[in-house]
Amino acid sequence: PISTTVITEMANGWDAEAPVWDTNPSVAEYCEKVHQSLLGLTKVGGPCLDGVRAVDFGCGTGQLTEKLIAAGASWVVAVDTSPKMLDVLRAKAALGGWADKVDVRLGQLPTPSAQGDAEGEAVGFDLVVCSSVLSFVDDYPGKVKELAALLRPGGMLVQWDWEDIPGAGGPKGLSRDAVRAALTSAGLVQVDVVTAFQIEVDFERVDSAIDVGGGVHKMEPLVGHGRAPC
Repeated sequence: PISTTVITEMANGWDAEAPVWDTNPSVAEYCEKVHQSLLGLTKVGGPCLDGVRAVDFGCGTGQLTEKLIAAGASWVVAVDTSPKMLDVLRAKAALGGWADKVDVRLGQLPTPSAQGDAEGEAVGFDLVVCSSVLSFVDDYPGKVKELAALLRPGGMLVQWDWEDIPGAGGPKGLSRDAVRAALTSAGLVQVDVVTAFQIEVDFERVDSAIDVGGGVHKMEPLVGHGRAPC
């Protein structure tokens, strides 16, 4: 699990951003590019989003959660450490009429016993997505194993994170080797790690949560993904 110290530090930073997070055009653009990246993966063997059961770990205000549901997801467990971010998500879900399709959780992943269907059969999740969150956890490989354990056979875990390039001076990120090693160690197969997209991000309004000093930075996030063995 994420340590209490990390939860507190992350929550304090992101809570302050929650009221204006969805008004930041860089955030909206990033989320849309993440969504398009995910749709690209579904076209080359990933799970079709129509009817999927998904976990959005590090969901924030639910921008990606909402896109998953709009694309046909039947159920999304949305997990974050920021109470204020989750308040925004709940309000959007109620206003948008999709509150019955989302389970909003403060820092708590579902357990195997909570994954059963109406008859109590464990069914797992088709998809786990993690957008710009895994580089912040204390035990990155351990968290990937925990998330991968939620997948049904053939289900996919996808993460997007800033790339850790020595000397580049960018935000805290992960190296390609670290991502590949973590996904493989978690027992996932068909693992791949590539540049997801390019984007210019204005970090001026998120300094409290990401230590890059503010201003516009040209970024090329990584996307790493793998599937649970069938």
